[in-house]
Amino acid sequence: MKLNIIGSGNVATHLAINLAKNAEVLTVFSRDIQKAQDLADKVDSIGVDKLSEVSLEADLTIVAVKDDVIQTVLSELPSDLKVVHTSGSVAIDVFENFDFHGVLYPLQTFRKDGEMELDEVPFLIEASSEGFANELKTFVHSFLSKNVDFADSKKRKELHLAAVFASNFTVQMLIEAESLMKSNGHSFELLIPLIKETISNCINNGAANSLTGPAKRRDDKVIQEQLESLKSPELKNLYKVITERIISNS
Repeated sequence: MKLNIIGSGNVATHLAINLAKNAEVLTVFSRDIQKAQDLADKVDSIGVDKLSEVSLEADLTIVAVKDDVIQTVLSELPSDLKVVHTSGSVAIDVFENFDFHGVLYPLQTFRKDGEMELDEVPFLIEASSEGFANELKTFVHSFLSKNVDFADSKKRKELHLAAVFASNFTVQMLIEAESLMKSNGHSFELLIPLIKETISNCINNGAANSLTGPAKRRDDKVIQEQLESLKSPELKNLYKVITERIISNS
C-alpha cells in the first residue's frame, strides 16, 4: 500500500507513524518544509512543501489538516487521486472533482509526543460510493484498527460534538481544577486518584450513575459557600451552569 500524508500535525503524525509500519508513505506534505521533513524522516519518506509535488503513485492520499484549510488543500490536489480527509465536522461535500473521495475519521484525541497504538480506536468511514467505502474499511482494518464503522456526515458531526464534551471540555475542567489547587497552595497530584476513579466509574458504571458531590446531594449550603469562594466571575458562572445542569438531571 502506497500513501501520501497531507499535514504534519497531531493526527497526521500518528497516522503516518502507524501506517508506515506496514505500508509505504511516499510523500509527506506541509507548508512548512522543516515540519514536512521532520515527519518524513520518521517514516522513511520524502517531505514536500508544494502540493504539486505529492506522489501521483499513491493508492490513497490522506488529508489530515485543520478543518478550515481542507477545501484549499483539495483544490490544489490532482483530481485523479483517491483522497480522504480525517475531520469529524467537515462534510463529505467538500470534495468536488474527485471520483474517489471519502472521510476517514478517527474518534480519538491526539498529541504529537509519545507513541499511540490505534488498534482499538474507532475509525468512522464515509465515501463517494459503496465500493470505495468497502475499500477504505479494508484499508483501515488491515493497517490501522479493527474498530471500523460507517458514519455519514450528519452522524459524524453528532459524534464529534459529543467528543468535544467528553474530551475537550473535560480537559478544560481539569485545567480549572489544577488552577484552583495551585492558587491555594495545593498539589494537583492530590486529585489524580479522584480523577482516575471518576473516569473508571463512568466507563464501568455509566456516567449518569457516577455523579456525586454537593449538586447531586442538593447540598445548598456547600454550593453557596463554594460559589462565594470563587473570585472569578467566569468561574462562578461556570459553577452555576454545571450545578444547575446536575440538579436538573438528578
